[in-house]
Amino acid sequence: MSGLPAVSGTIIVKADGLAPEARPIELQPLPLTNAERFRLRQAGVIEGQIVDRSGAPVSGAVVTVDYPGGRYFGRYLATLVGGKTRTGTDGAFRLNEIVPDIPIQVIAEAGNRKSVPLQIRVAEGQRLAPVIVTLPDGR
Repeated sequence: MSGLPAVSGTIIVKADGLAPEARPIELQPLPLTNAERFRLRQAGVIEGQIVDRSGAPVSGAVVTVDYPGGRYFGRYLATLVGGKTRTGTDGAFRLNEIVPDIPIQVIAEAGNRKSVPLQIRVAEGQRLAPVIVTLPDGR
């Protein structure tokens, strides 16, 4: 195996009910000299409701969690975790497996209406509720 070049990439570790973790890695030819250690933490949960300006629930709105970069590679986490759901007829939503202790944005969309990103942070194992997101009037 000698003479092989090092390879860079990202490793993502995930387990049900726990927050995933992503890290940059550089794979070296054998023999291995270092082993990576991961500590997966209890994921957070966000529950809430999407409403219009009058306070009426918005059915079928798409609710998205965005991890805006940082050491956790936001785009990978959003893809891995799912980071997206749709509201029920009562405007309610639930987002599971939220990575704790980093800033995130919650965004709601329905038709041509899009909310202002709601900046929040969820602690390890925290259930954050109720989170109310208001959609602007349609254009």
